[in-house]
Amino acid sequence: MDKRFLSASIIMTAFVLLGAGCVETTTPAAPGPEEAAGPASYVGTWVRQATYTDGQLMHTTPARLELSADTYISSASCVASGTVAVQDNAITMTLDSTDCPTGVIPDVYHSTFEISEDGNSMTLINTEFGAEVREDYIRQ
Repeated sequence: MDKRFLSASIIMTAFVLLGAGCVETTTPAAPGPEEAAGPASYVGTWVRQATYTDGQLMHTTPARLELSADTYISSASCVASGTVAVQDNAITMTLDSTDCPTGVIPDVYHSTFEISEDGNSMTLINTEFGAEVREDYIRQ
């Protein structure tokens, strides 16, 4: 197995997953007024459905990602939170605090995102570790 592929898979999976934390899933609700289409359409609570590395399904372990205009909280078996900066379809999450094991969560996470036309699904795409890692989410 390619070392880049393995490293990217481990780091990206650890960022939002960190174990097999349970997250309750529900049918996606329609976006509220604060989640209207446009630059802030990423705002809301998202539940991860699947993670792919270079197109290969890695896992379907759910995780919860809460995004506001300028902060995030990521939770599964541990919790990480910090600030968010968005420009066009690029998102940067900077870690402020975590109860995850040291060194597992990157201090800064850069990715791009795509929001479905109906606003109920989002994909985060990261290539900074040498492989394309895609995480598919539905709006909660």
